Amino acid sequence: MICNNCGFDNMDNSKFCQKCGNPLNYQNINKNSMYSPGKDNHTSNNTVLIICATLIIIVAIIAGTFLFLNNNGNTVLTKDNQITNSAVLKVNTASFYLDGNPNSGIPATVNVGKEYSGQSMEIMTTYSRDGSNLNNPSAYENHIVDDDGNIQITEFAPIPKYPDYCLIEIRYNNQTYKFGCNMEKRKGSQTSVPTPL
Repeated sequence: MICNNCGFDNMDNSKFCQKCGNPLNYQNINKNSMYSPGKDNHTSNNTVLIICATLIIIVAIIAGTFLFLNNNGNTVLTKDNQITNSAVLKVNTASFYLDGNPNSGIPATVNVGKEYSGQSMEIMTTYSRDGSNLNNPSAYENHIVDDDGNIQITEFAPIPKYPDYCLIEIRYNNQTYKFGCNMEKRKGSQTSVPTPL
């Protein structure tokens, strides 16, 4: 009689297993279908391991995809220990002051956000009117973003007319960003929201 608990082959007239003491069933048990201790347990352990490994792989793929989609630029640490992704650099506002004197230049304040405070950026502004450039800058100027997230830049080239458009170019973290800014053809202060190009 085969014990269905431990698989020990007992004498046919035994009431209890001689190995584990389990009560024996008097039905004939075929020795070819003999119980193998741990066989079912081993199979279920393998199934659990396969399921766990599959779940870990799926979670890793999802996490990797999320990081790739949300961090496809270079990540830098700002002076406030904030993580900034350079791929999302934008110009929030651009403010200009035109005094009407073509020889005094046009000062501009370009706001990129406080999260970039203390970062070094290169910037260039090109002014135009009716599609024609009023100045032709040849080099970027290096500036440090102030505590309010602003870059202060002045174009000193003589500009004989009030511009109606400003192209703002910023180099940051080995990438170049361009923004277009509509302007009013008038004297005084004005603020615009630039459009990424």
